[in-house]
Amino acid sequence: MPLFLRKLCRLLLLGVTKLPHIGSWGLIAKLMERGRLSTNCDDTPSVAVCLQRNDPPHCNLHVGIVHRNGAGELRHLHFAWHRRLRSHKIESKLICAIPNYEEVAHRLWMATYCGLVARNIPKRSIPYNLRFDEGVLFDNETGEVRFGPESTGLTCATFVVAVFRSAGHPLVTSAGWPKAHAEDRHVQRELVEALRSDIRPSSVDAPQQAATIESQIGEARCRPEHVPGACLEPQWMRPIWHAPCDKNGKLVVESLDIYLAHGAPN
Repeated sequence: MPLFLRKLCRLLLLGVTKLPHIGSWGLIAKLMERGRLSTNCDDTPSVAVCLQRNDPPHCNLHVGIVHRNGAGELRHLHFAWHRRLRSHKIESKLICAIPNYEEVAHRLWMATYCGLVARNIPKRSIPYNLRFDEGVLFDNETGEVRFGPESTGLTCATFVVAVFRSAGHPLVTSAGWPKAHAEDRHVQRELVEALRSDIRPSSVDAPQQAATIESQIGEARCRPEHVPGACLEPQWMRPIWHAPCDKNGKLVVESLDIYLAHGAPN
């Protein structure tokens, strides 16, 4: 079905009888998708992208994936820090952005794929970096991470992006992504310093990794909130470019902070 007709059908199903000016399409798409933001992880049918507030010294916002395993139990899969991929039950207050899929099989595949990636947690094979690198993929048979020749690692955000991209359902595109602005550069410097000072045995080679990625300060940064922001757009629009991710991401952060301050809505 042509893209225009798909848009028109969605409007008619929602009871929109007066067609808007073509410039309003993006706004209407956002309004349709905002119902996919939930403070109740139990609303997750199979898979969702979740955002939470984090504790120092790491970035204040942290993104991961909530998915159901084969037993139907909710698991929280996320790249917590250098060499620390984690999968566990829900332990924190999260806000979930549930990406829409036109086929149930697609979201079931995404949930299965997350379980495949989680099997590789003991290998501690993912270093932390700053670069928005689309050359990182996960193997579709083993779930193992595969780095490109110039790859240096992942962040919590680019981990989620890489999982969805590897499974064939990309959320975000790095094409045209702007360079880091002052706030992003400040966060990037803090992350490098956190790596440099992390001498815990569990972090393995963190100080050496800090030296490796320090030159990446100022490069394009996919923020944690950008990834759930992409989920608020319809499937036919994905992968999403920077502007919608940024605008929607601010909505997700605002919703998270209201939830943390006042609790879930009645």
